[in-house]
Amino acid sequence: GSRYDLVERNNNIVLEYRKSEVIRIALPERIEGKGGQTVSLGLVVSKATHGLKNVQWEAPSLLAAGGKITGQGNQWQVTLPAYQAGKDNYYAISAIAYDNKGNASKRVQTEVVISGAGMSADRTALTLDGQSRIQMLANGNEQKPLVLSLRDAEGQPVTGMKDQIKTELTFKPAGNIVTRTLKATKSQAKPTLGEFTETE
Repeated sequence: GSRYDLVERNNNIVLEYRKSEVIRIALPERIEGKGGQTVSLGLVVSKATHGLKNVQWEAPSLLAAGGKITGQGNQWQVTLPAYQAGKDNYYAISAIAYDNKGNASKRVQTEVVISGAGMSADRTALTLDGQSRIQMLANGNEQKPLVLSLRDAEGQPVTGMKDQIKTELTFKPAGNIVTRTLKATKSQAKPTLGEFTETE
């Protein structure tokens, strides 16, 4: 009857579709790491009837943030961009594999998460004109650069923090000398701190 004909036609469609899938890959749902680390992308080639020719990766936001993807065959790694405080730190990576006859796999995707970088007090340094202690003339004109180098426990720079840094200035006048200041002013007026800017 017509009911059996319909079942047969549906079975034929399924069999034809499965036959056409000659290359198949997979990625983990999520990859985590710290900024600067190089971790495996965990690419699995579960089917490659005609071999694996190459893998095409797409990760525009990760590349724009300073990350990179390297490798060949089924061995691929991602070098994670630096952790950025106050930002998302989530990046999507997708891949399509091609076999030696030009057949393409389905697109697969993974999410890369850069874990928060805890700042290390031992590796973070605050210097004034390259020194931990300096004296300045209270002439109202002298200025010195105050440099705060933020690093995590692995020595990697911590970026994106300039708007979250709070400073407290200690003013200790000694005659015509002022210590631990950025900008000296005349008489007993307190010195001032300028805004932080982030540099590489």
